[in-house]
Amino acid sequence: MGLTILRYGAGRSPLGSMDEVPAFALDDALAAVRAGGFDAVVIDLASDGTDTSDAVAEIRSVDDDLPIIIRTSLAGAGAATGALEQGAADLLLDDEDEDAEVLLRHVIRTVHHHRDRRDSHDLLDGHDRLTGAVCGAVLRDRLDGAVARAQRRRELLALVVVDIDHLDHIGATGPAARDELLRTTAHRLQGALRATDTLGRFGGAELLLLLENVGTRSDARRAARRCLESARGSLLLGPTMVEPSCSAGVAMFPDHAETAETLLQVALDSLADGRLMGPGSLVVASHPDAAGRLRAHHVLSP
Repeated sequence: MGLTILRYGAGRSPLGSMDEVPAFALDDALAAVRAGGFDAVVIDLASDGTDTSDAVAEIRSVDDDLPIIIRTSLAGAGAATGALEQGAADLLLDDEDEDAEVLLRHVIRTVHHHRDRRDSHDLLDGHDRLTGAVCGAVLRDRLDGAVARAQRRRELLALVVVDIDHLDHIGATGPAARDELLRTTAHRLQGALRATDTLGRFGGAELLLLLENVGTRSDARRAARRCLESARGSLLLGPTMVEPSCSAGVAMFPDHAETAETLLQVALDSLADGRLMGPGSLVVASHPDAAGRLRAHHVLSP
């Protein structure tokens, strides 16, 4: 997996097999963090044992979600205590003859651990910091409440499951690119929603659009297509310009399901049919056939 690392401090040997951007002055490092696009910061601790805790604090004041790793020799490990207390994520002990691949694996593990811990916190909090979407128990409560309201008011409710096309391919260039694509897509989708609608994050990469009181079935289809169109538009991810698109599966209450759980499953099944059609597809579940099975109906595709 590719990583983009900001290297700050005394120039030790490269970590290898990753994109490393050097910054020898703190002001340069802070400017780079503000510009974004990094998976982690590696601070090379000076051989004279200079305290780096202030640098850690300043970097965290710019981006408190960016993992910071202190790289030092065994002899200088004691000087890293202040940096760890200021919020550095890990300590990388590195003698000059250390295998570069071993160091690389250590950095990758630290980045993954940091992201897993962040995602777990978001699930407990019910709010995804990356996308701004609701998630976890809060999302389930929103879905249950929307179904109950639609049933009580005899309104039409649409659930749209959105999948970003080619996300895994783009994500192979590094977590920062994947995160930026998810963040931007969620922001664009949110801009196409009404105040009464809900944007949720389900699983690692799928986004949910909960559209209440959508009027008619045609209105629901048009709203779903409008949201997909809003996600389009050139996006610069690092040095690469991409043209993102999304596919979606749609299920409606009460047409396709009587419970929130079933509604979600039908929408996911419709999305699976859409993936077979290719990027940019929108698939709405059809009415049950005579045997009670739902047939996917291809509404719009590129």
